[in-house]
Amino acid sequence: MKYCLKCNKINKRVISEFCSHKCKTSGYLKNCKNCNKEFRSSHSVIYCSRNCWHSSKEYKTFAKRHPIINQKPPQEFHLCLWCGETKKFDEFRQVNKRIHLGFKKKGGWNDIEGGKRYAYCKNCESVRQKQKRDERPAHRLFLLARRRAKKEGLAFNITTEYLESIWPNDNQCPILRTSFKSGMKNKHDLPTLDKVIRKKGYVKGNVAIISHRANAIKSDVDDFEIFKKLYDYTKKF
Repeated sequence: MKYCLKCNKINKRVISEFCSHKCKTSGYLKNCKNCNKEFRSSHSVIYCSRNCWHSSKEYKTFAKRHPIINQKPPQEFHLCLWCGETKKFDEFRQVNKRIHLGFKKKGGWNDIEGGKRYAYCKNCESVRQKQKRDERPAHRLFLLARRRAKKEGLAFNITTEYLESIWPNDNQCPILRTSFKSGMKNKHDLPTLDKVIRKKGYVKGNVAIISHRANAIKSDVDDFEIFKKLYDYTKKF
């Protein structure tokens, strides 16, 4: 039986020494080239930390050859790379600090308050996000469903391609027969992903694309006889 070199779980992959891509990108055991400290990381990383890289001979040689690298002066106004307009720094969203493989990475340009800002202004970011949603709405439903499944501990095995394959050909809600639309002003006609049987989770054969209004009416009902009872009840009047 084969075991993963990183997490020591059973490794069913024939060629790789690691059980998953996640273990592979952070699982190689090596010694830091600068301080000789033992650490685990991807195959190409040779320093255990950013401090070791900055104190190495290679970095000093690199800094001499590139004296102005990463020296970005603070700016009050900046050119948006999307709309091409120069705007004040507070019209750009701040960059959050991200941690990747133990290193703190910062991107963007420096503002006069000492923070980092993105290259696109807030308005352009919202336009770009809307365009992405309209170009491939099934992918957005996939991302939202994956997040809910992880949060609620539900089964999940669908893909964006699967959602696109079950998307109604007429682009209409199969229940209310209304056309799908985008934007919060058309909230009731937004396409949503419905779990037919709620407890089964987001699995193939148990999901459907219906409108937000239809999904709200259905809610978390599993006993569909209730809808027939409601129909029979209202039919008396």
